[in-house]
Amino acid sequence: MRSQHVDRCTELGNKLTVDIKPKSAPQREDPAAKRAADAANRCWTLVVNGYLEVGKAAFEIWGPSYRDHIPALQSRAVHKKKDDTQKQEQAQPEQKAETAKKPEKE
Repeated sequence: MRSQHVDRCTELGNKLTVDIKPKSAPQREDPAAKRAADAANRCWTLVVNGYLEVGKAAFEIWGPSYRDHIPALQSRAVHKKKDDTQKQEQAQPEQKAETAKKPEKE
């Protein structure tokens, strides 16, 4: 029964992949490219499902405010841009170093 269930899930997954894909999306003729895209999609699904488990664990620890304690999926650290004074201060030592390297003409 289990193998029949897996076969049915595979069949439905393939059908959904074909049905959901936009008509304007590029068609991949290369079987290796199809397998690579399929593997990437399956891997991303595992990541998302795993992150849902992280969210559940965080909810158990912190309750409804758990989103304050864990980053959202695909979030990144945002580095503040340096203001103009810091940029100028950094540029000055570089300019001094460049002028010091130039040999004097005799």
